Amino acid sequence: MRDFFNSHSEIVPAQNLKPLAEGIVLLHPFINFTNDAFILTFNHDLYSYNVGAFDKVVAVADLLSFGVIKIISSTKDIIKLGTYAQRTQRAAYLINKFTTSYSIGITIKNGYERE
Repeated sequence: MRDFFNSHSEIVPAQNLKPLAEGIVLLHPFINFTNDAFILTFNHDLYSYNVGAFDKVVAVADLLSFGVIKIISSTKDIIKLGTYAQRTQRAAYLINKFTTSYSIGITIKNGYERE
């Protein structure tokens, strides 16, 4: 009986952390990019959680902001960035952080609701 209790008490907390781990994994840009592609292509995310219209808008904004950041940061060494380009890069950066945070939060929420 004691061995059963010990093994059970170790397994339950790990299962409770699964939704949190799924959300944290989205901090990696490649996985987050893949998650956005899944949302737009298959109407669900990487973890098969259903998505709504707002989730699709967030995925598009996330992909566009990430693209803008990469384009501007790759050209800043070639040409001198003006004020407009610097503001655009900053806005894209903030949008990308918001959309990534939203994706992480909704994934964690969906994971705990599923259990």
